[in-house]
Amino acid sequence: MVRLPDIARRRVHELSGGQQQRVALARALVYNPSLLLLDEPFGALDKRLREEMQLEVVRLHKEIDVTIINVTHDQVEAMMLSDRIAVMNEGQIVQVEDGEELYRRPRTRFVAEFLGRANCIDGTLRRNGGEPSIVTPGGASLAVDRSCAEAEGSACLAVVRAEDIVLCGERPRDDTMTGIAGQVGLRLFEGEAVYYEIAVAGIERPLKVASKSGAFAHGNEVWLAWRRDHVWVIGERGHDEH
Repeated sequence: MVRLPDIARRRVHELSGGQQQRVALARALVYNPSLLLLDEPFGALDKRLREEMQLEVVRLHKEIDVTIINVTHDQVEAMMLSDRIAVMNEGQIVQVEDGEELYRRPRTRFVAEFLGRANCIDGTLRRNGGEPSIVTPGGASLAVDRSCAEAEGSACLAVVRAEDIVLCGERPRDDTMTGIAGQVGLRLFEGEAVYYEIAVAGIERPLKVASKSGAFAHGNEVWLAWRRDHVWVIGERGHDEH
């Protein structure tokens, strides 16, 4: 089941880290448990082995009828392995959802910031001619989707994911997009993406951007663009919860 042929006679120190983890799983599964508890099971493995073992657990879960509870600080691992995720803060469960719902619609600032790279921008909901926007204490304005249910004047938290922001040399001529101007303060090449921090007038913290394009350098003036429906608004009750 754990795909380890011809190693029965090997000593423990002759097994790789990934093989040792598979043996540990086999020793737990041989009793046919109805519930399997995993506590940071891949923490000691390097990145390649960790990803290999994560896929192995997904494969095993599909083969056997067992509920698996996995405790982890690795958000990507939680997303990969889980049908449902419970986010805990100071010993309390603060939200339980499937991974996509949790990521796209967090109920509190803590959940938004805990999963992935999120820009959490405090402000007040305003409506100008029926068009809702979040206005920050510094005067920046972020347009949001019309489905926003908060009342005008309510304190809110706008959440924009780093990967949902597109960097442009100028404001795009696309009515489905909105955004704001800024200046590149930090640029880091990460392989799969280029990570930027963009200083925006009226917003206290730089906005985080994960871009496929590395076309901009430190000090460049840029336009940050995103779809209105990619801004998630958390109401007054949740936006102060850390």
